[in-house]
Parts: sequence; C-alpha cells; structure tokens
Amino acid sequence: MIQFSLHILAAMTAGLHMLSIVTVAAVPAHRCAIPEIGENETKIWNDTYWGHGPEDLNLYIPPGKDGHHDSCNIMDPDTNVTSSCERWVYDTTYYKSSRGMEWNFVCEDRWKGSIAQSSYMFGVFAGAVTLGSLADSYGRKTIFYISAILQLVLGVGVAFVSEYYFFLLTTFLYGIFGSAGSYITGFVLTMEIVGASKRTACGITFQAMFAFGVMLVAFWGFLIKDRVWLQVVYGAHSALLLFHWWLIDESPRWLWSKGRISEAVNIVERAVKLNGGEPIDKAHYISRGKASSASAEEQNYSLLDMFRTPKLRLKSLNMCLSWFANSLVYYGLSLNTGNLAGNPYFILFVMGIIEMPSYLLSVIFLDKAGRRCLTASFLLIGGLACLIAAFTPKGNSCVILVNFCSIIFCSLCG
Repeated sequence: MIQFSLHILAAMTAGLHMLSIVTVAAVPAHRCAIPEIGENETKIWNDTYWGHGPEDLNLYIPPGKDGHHDSCNIMDPDTNVTSSCERWVYDTTYYKSSRGMEWNFVCEDRWKGSIAQSSYMFGVFAGAVTLGSLADSYGRKTIFYISAILQLVLGVGVAFVSEYYFFLLTTFLYGIFGSAGSYITGFVLTMEIVGASKRTACGITFQAMFAFGVMLVAFWGFLIKDRVWLQVVYGAHSALLLFHWWLIDESPRWLWSKGRISEAVNIVERAVKLNGGEPIDKAHYISRGKASSASAEEQNYSLLDMFRTPKLRLKSLNMCLSWFANSLVYYGLSLNTGNLAGNPYFILFVMGIIEMPSYLLSVIFLDKAGRRCLTASFLLIGGLACLIAAFTPKGNSCVILVNFCSIIFCSLCG
C-alpha cells in the first residue's frame, strides 16, 4: 500500500503538468488597444474608463461577425479605414497574466498558442515511445526517478524562458518527462506489484489521480495570478517524487524477466512479510527461477508483433482507434475549457470532479460487464453527447457545461 501510494503521485503530477498550459498560456477575451484613450488601461477592458463611454469604443473597434467587438482590427474614426491591431487589451477578470497575454497569441499569431500545446503533446508521444522501451531495458525504477528529476527541473525552469522558440523546445522536453516518463513507469510498477484480482481497482485509482492533478491546476490557478509563480508552483509538485528512492522497489516481474531471480524473490518475501502472509520458500523459488531462466530461449518482442497475424492486427487497430478517439475528445475539450462561458477555474475543477464517478463505475462494473461492453457503450454515449453539444445554441451555457461533463464522463468510462 505504501509503494502504491507513492506510485500514484506520478499520476497526479502528470495531470497537473498536462493541463498547466490551460492557465499559464491562457488567452482571455481581447480587443485592440486604442492609443487615444489609454492603451495601457486594462481595468475595464470593454466598457467605460478614463471618462469615455462604450460609444467611444465603437468609434475605434468595428463589430465582428458575432456582433461583438472585432478582436483583431482597429478603425480610424476620421477615415473609417480598418487596419490590423498592433497591441491588445485583455479582459483581466480571471487572468492577470499569462504567456498568451505577454506574447499575444491572438489573431495572426494565434497559431503560436496551438503550436505550444502541440509541442507538449508531441513530447508526451515521444516520451511514451522512448521511455517505455528504456524502462524495459534499464528498469522501471531507474527511469521513474530520472524522469522525476527532469520533470522538476523542466517544470520549474520553463517558467523563466523568455524566447518563444526556446519555449517550444523546453515545452517538448517538459512533455517527455512531465506527463510520460514517471507516469508510464509508475503505472507499470503498480500493475506489476499487485495480483490479478487487484489490478482493476489499482489501475483505475492510478488514473483517478490524474484527474486530481487537473483539479490542482484549477485550484492553484485561482489562487496565484502571476503566471511565473504559478508555473513554479506547478513544477515544484514534482519534488514529491524524489525523496523516497529507498521506499520503492524495482518491479519483481522485470527483475525475474532479466534473470535477477534472487532480487525478485527478496522483494516478494518482504512484501509477504509486510502484508502478514505465509512465509515463502525462497530457496525453492530461486532454484526454480534459475532453472527456467537457463532453459528459456531469449525472445525479444516489438510493437510490430501486435500486427503480425490478422486477428491480432484487427484487435490492435481497433484498440488504437478507440484510444485515439478518447484522447482526441478528452484533450480537445480539456485544453479548451477557457473558451467556455463562465469562470474557467471552476469549469476546469468541475471537469476533474466529474471524472471521479466514471472511475468508480469502472471499478464496479469493469470485471462484471466486461471491457468490450463498457467501452462500446460509453463511446456511443460520448459520441452522442458530442453531437448534441455541436448543435446546442451558444447562449445555453448550462446546457453546454452539462454536455461537456457528459462527454468527459463517457470518454473516461470508455
């Protein structure tokens, strides 16, 4: 239980790092700065200030397609000539500072914010591919702690990066170790230290801690308004992974597969003793393990083995498609919570909370109803909720939020 409690901290930090860009690089509502009436005054960004009323704002800011003020163009009231903005004023109701506000991820440079998000997610992909293989070669525990150290360094260091393209590189590396390295190896360690009867509960509890990390993103974002200190606080959570090297064991299954039989049996013996079980016959298992290791042929498997036979290939592609659909919906919605009407911190916090019942239901029904039934059912329900959300009028913010939560709930169950 102690080791499992330490493993799941990696899931919490992974969720926190994954969604940190939602608050740290947020782009709130904005319009062009108007030099004649105080371009640096942002206390009331879209109403009366410095003795000027909304009618004065209408002279400079043309209406957009949605009826609101255009966020990318400014108009000369004397000539009625419209030109692109050079500076912007942001709505500081919820966000006082962010990367998006400092670097103006708006209008023609809107792509910069999207690329920053993509850079992190590409890092997660690269980390999943490379660090998983390295964990098979050098051990789960070794990669877990190397990732934890780099996660802390990058998570704090990225707060002080002042150049955009270096920020992209740092964000890419941050994705590799922030939401891939310790998370994947921590999950594998959890699955390899528990018996088959406990894997469902332990595995889903591990995933639930990811949602708790999402809730922490909202909590700290609400309390800390300076984006530098906010990112530092986010990154500092990784220190929780560093100071228990001597408390976590290497995976006994991995040690056994590598022929390190005595080490694997010693770990199992300590676990049995700690849990009050019957003592095991060490000599028997060590001799048995060495005999099987000596007689077994060396076999190396790769990702390609999942596609060698027709039936296995079909099942692998099916699971890849399901995982792709889930990730597309979950992260597509999660990373765009700031675009929903209302308090973005509350919405993000609710998004984390709504995941908890889905995990509870999965623990209860997964082994009873089967994987295929639950996966298919919740994917269909989630897809239906997506279609309903697409045709919901923009003004119905409560309906949109309910649909949003339904989609997240179903994507997690599926």
